[in-house]
Amino acid sequence: MPSPNEPVVAARLSLTIDGQEIASFSKLANMTSEVSYDSSGEPEPGTAQVEVVLERSMTRGTELAAWHQAAYSGAPAKRSCSLVVFGRDGAPAVKYALKNAIPLKLEVEGIAVDGAQQLAETLTLRCESVDRVNP
Repeated sequence: MPSPNEPVVAARLSLTIDGQEIASFSKLANMTSEVSYDSSGEPEPGTAQVEVVLERSMTRGTELAAWHQAAYSGAPAKRSCSLVVFGRDGAPAVKYALKNAIPLKLEVEGIAVDGAQQLAETLTLRCESVDRVNP
């Protein structure tokens, strides 16, 4: 069993909703959690903002696009989900619980007509909270 102080080397990231993996990612580009404080230095309730930015090579799966489309069409799209970081040995190393995540932005990059460039997707999620939990 790895030591709690041992650095985590990520091999893959998995985004799951209701126990189903909807996408696998190669990079957690950013995870930011920010809280607003009032003039007395106390946290303002309900002002926490969490953004998670994930990157991957584009696949033929449509789950992310469908979720994003639901969000911008006004359908209920908030989902509580898990982001699991898998180590080189294939075992879960770190897990985050994302509460009421919504796909804020879905970017596609790398479209070239010569067919030599791999497409990439970047997903930006906004969440009400993020908690690190035991994998």
